[in-house]
Amino acid sequence: MPSLPGTQPRPSGSPKAEVSAPRKRACRRARRAESRQAPVSNYCAAGDAGAVMTASRRARAEIDVRRARSSRVRARCDRPRAHRRRPKILRIRLKYSARTEKLTRMPRNGRRRLTLVVAASVWLFDAPANAADVGACLSPKINVIVPRDPDWDGATDKLTEHLRTLGNLDNCARVTVRPHGAGVVLEITTSDGRSATRQVRSVAALLRTTEALLEMPPPEPIRPAAKPSPLEVPPADPAPPRPRVTSMHFELGAGGSLRFGGGPLYAGGGVASFAGFMLDRWLLGMSARWDLTDGFVSQLTPGNFSMRSSAYGVSIGNRFELGETSADALFGPTIVLEHEHADDSDTEIHGDADDFRLALALRISGPRSSPIRAFATSDFEASPARIRSQKFIDRSLPQLPWWSGGLAVGVLWGPR
Repeated sequence: MPSLPGTQPRPSGSPKAEVSAPRKRACRRARRAESRQAPVSNYCAAGDAGAVMTASRRARAEIDVRRARSSRVRARCDRPRAHRRRPKILRIRLKYSARTEKLTRMPRNGRRRLTLVVAASVWLFDAPANAADVGACLSPKINVIVPRDPDWDGATDKLTEHLRTLGNLDNCARVTVRPHGAGVVLEITTSDGRSATRQVRSVAALLRTTEALLEMPPPEPIRPAAKPSPLEVPPADPAPPRPRVTSMHFELGAGGSLRFGGGPLYAGGGVASFAGFMLDRWLLGMSARWDLTDGFVSQLTPGNFSMRSSAYGVSIGNRFELGETSADALFGPTIVLEHEHADDSDTEIHGDADDFRLALALRISGPRSSPIRAFATSDFEASPARIRSQKFIDRSLPQLPWWSGGLAVGVLWGPR
C-alpha cells in the first residue's frame, strides 16, 4: 500500500508500536489533512493573476503547517507506551527521596531532639540486659544439698561465708554439692566451661576443696624491660657546644685598710677604694688608697715626727668563680706619694717624695647572688729603684720604705 504524502513507510521487520484508539483516530485525521489541497480553481476562472498567486501561497503555507502538526502527532503515535510512563522502581525512589528531603528541611533543633530520643530509647532498652550481665558474675552460683547429719549442719552458710572472704575467685563459676554416701560430691564448672568433680567427707574438706578449685592464679607481675647491653646501644650524639655569652659590667668598692712596710719597718692605716670593668672573666681595675697616719716601729724618729702616704694604680687580672665566691688576681704598676714632717724645738724639717712600684693583689668577694657583696683584698708592692739604693727626704729623717703590704676589708657593688 503506498504511503501518504509527508510520511515514510515503516520497515517490514520493525515491531508494531502499541497505540491507543484515540491516538489512532488522531493519526488518521492527520494523514487525511496532508492529502488535502487548497481550492484555487475559482481564482483561475476569474482570470485574476494576483489573486491566483496569493491563493497559491496561502495554500502552500496551510499545507506546510498541517504537515508539521501531523509529523509531531505521528511521532507520539509511534513511541511505545513503555517509554511514556515512569518505571515503578523510579517512582519508589522518588517517593523516598521526597521523604528524605522533608527530614533535611526539618529545623536543626528538631533533628537534635529526634537524635536524643533515639539514643535514650536504645540506652533504656539495653540497660537491663547489661545490668543482668554484670550482676550474674558478682559471686559464684552455689547449689548445696547436704546429708541429714549433725556434722553437716550449717555447711551451706559456712561455704557461702568462706567464699566471701576470698578475693581472687572465678565469680562466674557454678558450684553444686549433692550427698553421696557418708559425704558429698562437689562439682564445679568454671566460667570457661571446664568442670571438676571431687568427693569429700567433712565440712572442712569441702571448704578447702572449693577454695582450691575456684581460686584464680595470681596475675603475673609486670617485669621491667631488660636493659640493653652497652654493646647494643649506639653512642649518644654529643651535645652541641653551648654558645658562650660575653658579659660586661662595672664594679665599685671601698673599705678600711691596714698597711705594713719595710726598710725600716712601719705601720699605718687609712681608706682604700677601687673601680673595675669586667669583660667576661677579664678585669681592668683602678685603685687608690690614703694612709692617714704612718709610724715607724723599730726606728728612732725626731720630735713631733709624722708620716703620710697615698697610692694610685692600675691593674689587669682574671676572675675565678668558686661556688658563691669570686676570686680576682690582679697585677699592675702603682705610684706612691709620701710625706714626712719633723718639728724640733730648734728646726722644722719636712718634705715629699714619690716612688714607682709594682703591685700584686688578690681580692675575694661574695656572695655572687647579691648585687652588694663583701670583699677582702690583700696586696704587696715593691720599689725596684729603692731595692738597689736607700732614699731619704733628709738625712735627719728616717729612711723611706721600699716595700709595703696591706689588708683592706669593705663592700663592693656590682651586677650579679
